[in-house]
Amino acid sequence: MSTSSDIPMSELSDNGSCILIYDEIETLDYVYKFFRENGFRATEHSRGIFFPSGYLYVNPFKKVYAFGMPGICFARSFYEHAITVNEFIIIYNIYEKYRGLPLLEMSR
Repeated sequence: MSTSSDIPMSELSDNGSCILIYDEIETLDYVYKFFRENGFRATEHSRGIFFPSGYLYVNPFKKVYAFGMPGICFARSFYEHAITVNEFIIIYNIYEKYRGLPLLEMSR
C-alpha cells in the first residue's frame, strides 16, 4: 500500500486533530488512494504493523495517518468516536474548501 516515512507518531495528535476512521477493509483501499492523491503520508510506526486492521488514525491538517493496531491507541480522536471513510472524505473536503481563509470568511 503506502510506504512509511520518518514522520513521528506525535504528528497524529498534534493540536488535537486526530480522526479515527473505521470501515470495511475493502473500503479502506479507497481511502489509501485518496491519501496518495491528496499528499498524505504514513507515520514512522507504519512499518511492519498489523495490516489490515480496519481502522486508521488520521490528522487531516498535518496530512499524516497511521494504521491501527488492535488494542493500541496511538492518539485520542477529537470526537472520541470513529467515522467511516465516506464521512472522513466529506469532512476533509469541507476543511479544504476553507483552508487558508481568515476564520470568518466563507468563500474564495
